[in-house]
Amino acid sequence: VGVSIKDRAGRYQFTNRLYQDWYGFEADSFKGQLPDDVLSDTAQTRSARQQHQEDVLQSGQVISREDEKLRADGKDHHVFITKFPIFDRAGEIVSVGSVSTDITEIKVVETRLRTPLNAIIGFAEVMKGELFGPLGAEKYNEYAHDIHQSGKNLLALVSDILDVSRIEAGEMEITSSEVDLEKTFADCFRLFQGERDKTDCALSHEVAADFPQLWADELRLKQILVNLISNSFKFTPNGGTIAVLAFVGSDGGICLSVTDTGMGIRASDLARIMEPFVQASDIMSRPHEGSGLGLHQVKSLMELHGGTVAIDSEIGQGTKVTVTFPTDRTINPADGRR
Repeated sequence: VGVSIKDRAGRYQFTNRLYQDWYGFEADSFKGQLPDDVLSDTAQTRSARQQHQEDVLQSGQVISREDEKLRADGKDHHVFITKFPIFDRAGEIVSVGSVSTDITEIKVVETRLRTPLNAIIGFAEVMKGELFGPLGAEKYNEYAHDIHQSGKNLLALVSDILDVSRIEAGEMEITSSEVDLEKTFADCFRLFQGERDKTDCALSHEVAADFPQLWADELRLKQILVNLISNSFKFTPNGGTIAVLAFVGSDGGICLSVTDTGMGIRASDLARIMEPFVQASDIMSRPHEGSGLGLHQVKSLMELHGGTVAIDSEIGQGTKVTVTFPTDRTINPADGRR
């Protein structure tokens, strides 16, 4: 990994040998220099770097992001950057440290996997919309629709596999902020309007007016909720109910539960249901699309937050999945402190 330390103004104080090799530094000639003066970066990269530094200084938190940078040899490389505050004995931030991991090979593999799928989806979209005139036989329209849907399903599967691979390789970190659960639920629910219309399932949520805010990665939280709600729609008969509830656990940690009136999960499946590529036994003998990665992904993302996942289910009665965050992620509404 490449390591650097900058002062509050963003001037270099230290870089390790690999960082120097990446960007062409000679010995200690970089000290006291601003990155803008010594790196050949785009305006977008410079702006992102400055914002990253400012975010750490303002929040006092560890913050990670991905970036594309130009090396001294003229080649682009992708890096996963984690910046962290360095405090003096009085508790004031005096410097910002940075650890950068080269993920270029990973990004190349992701692009190779996604590019042909995006092309298939794009061409199917053109055919489906008959942008260059009618296709002719109605069967062609059906085929175009099937290609489009299958391409989207396969792209979603590839994305899930890549996410799981990054988590298991320790290359995914979370960026936490105050999360408004009411807004987060509303954002997630909008994605399921089509499912609600098609299945006539009732989707509801409940958050108390004075409910504390959650300190979490909002994007990953939405991913957790979408996975759980999607599972409920998948296994709940038409006209059923799906309820999302936010409550505070006995230890003060925030809990989110998704409860459905679906087919339920066999007791023999509960022990392994969160393993990758595993799905519950299909008691209704009907196929359900999915990679079997959803609950495994939920478990992995909750572990990144320091949280847990619990499942209660009964065949023919439904399933309740509860994710619980640790107490230090609860923000007291009275004083805004955790």
